[in-house]
Order: sequence, then structure tokens, then C-alpha cells
Amino acid sequence: LKGITEKGITFYTNFKSRKGQELANNPNCAVVFLWGGLERQVRIEGQVNQLLYEESEEYYNSRPFESRVSAYISPQSEIINDKAELEKQWETLNQKYKETQDIPMPEHWGGYEIICESFEFWQGRPSRFHDRFLYTKANQAWKIERLAP
Repeated sequence: LKGITEKGITFYTNFKSRKGQELANNPNCAVVFLWGGLERQVRIEGQVNQLLYEESEEYYNSRPFESRVSAYISPQSEIINDKAELEKQWETLNQKYKETQDIPMPEHWGGYEIICESFEFWQGRPSRFHDRFLYTKANQAWKIERLAP
């Protein structure tokens, strides 16, 4: 989670990653935020839209230099034989852009916005008699329902 907009929430990733490929094939998604120590959870469902290049680039350029180098070289989620090859690529790019720190955003990286359609709020109880509330968007309004534990 990197931002909250009027429509939903934003995040950034490698478009070639497993997550990126799955979202390209099916824009329906769910995300879960768990606070285990507080026994609280929020589950959000919706559809993703890829952010405009300029929006992704603005966020990319706000990241620390080393994070931008990592985003550029990492084949996120792919199996690699040896970390040394990635370290070599990291060092090459680090040296190339070290002075200007103006490393371009890779084409395979960018952001998504989840257009939120439902929120489920869960509050755990030791008795397992949990509280659950479901907010579902219907005609520009939110319908609120209590769910059984």
C-alpha cells in the first residue's frame, strides 16, 4: 500500500512478476491487512487499473536511489541460480548512475490502483465470537452488513 485515493488504494510492482501477470489476466483482486497482535484484519476486494506512466514515474523517482536500482534489475519472483549475477548487475547500474542518480524507470515496473468494491473488517475475540462487518459499494453508497463470526 503506497497511497489512498478517492477511488481506492495504490501499490507498485514489477509487471512481469507473478502478481503482475495474474492481474494482467484477471483484474479482480483482494488484499488483506492483518494486525495479529491486535486481532484485527481488513480485507478489501476490487478491480485494478494500471496507473498512468507519469504517475508511476513520479513515485519511482521519489524512491531512494538503491530501491530504484533494485527495481530496475530484479526479475521479481523468478527463480535465479545465483545472487552474484544480480549483485553484478546492481553494481554496474549503481556505478553508471551513481553521480546523477537519475536511473530511468524500467518499462516492466509501475503502479496499480485498486478500485475498492468491498471492505470486510474483522475484530478477533478470545471466545472466537468475532465481530465482522462488510461494507459493499452499491450505487455510490456503502451498504453495511454484520457477518456471522
